[in-house]
Amino acid sequence: VVSSNDTSIILNVTDTLRNDIYNFPLTADIVVPDDWATVSVFQGSFYDYTASYFSGSSNIIQTSIVPDNGQLILYKGLVSGIKPIARGPETFRLYQNYPNPFNPETIISFSLPEASNTSLIIFNSLGEEVAALVSGYLSGGIHKINFHPGNLASGIYYYRLISGDYSMVKKMLLLK
Repeated sequence: VVSSNDTSIILNVTDTLRNDIYNFPLTADIVVPDDWATVSVFQGSFYDYTASYFSGSSNIIQTSIVPDNGQLILYKGLVSGIKPIARGPETFRLYQNYPNPFNPETIISFSLPEASNTSLIIFNSLGEEVAALVSGYLSGGIHKINFHPGNLASGIYYYRLISGDYSMVKKMLLLK
């Protein structure tokens, strides 16, 4: 942390990996003050805004960061007059499950830009469907789904979110 006050936090984001191989956006969970319900995020030319959520006793945001791409600046609330840089459907997101690895359960969060038919399906490493967590019409906004693996074996699983014209897949690890 470089500096922080009631309305902003500035973080240095660096790593020791080779930039030609590893300088890609990463998803990061960042703890913010409890009264920060919405957060504006800046890094280089990247701008995003996101809603925070409580995980345990911490208020957290989940955002993309690029190692070695300059400071990450967080502001409480929305910064007016600035539009997000187009990165595809800005509010369609599938977040990394938490915790990961997990046992006995995990939370899968996602955001939808508008109401639409949506499916969230879990697949094993062979591509076989093992669970359908969502199948139907959902409103736009942020959604959180608890996944209880039941009698599934330890291993790598994939979860795929499809909503309207958008689709995204993430990987998770079950340890028993």
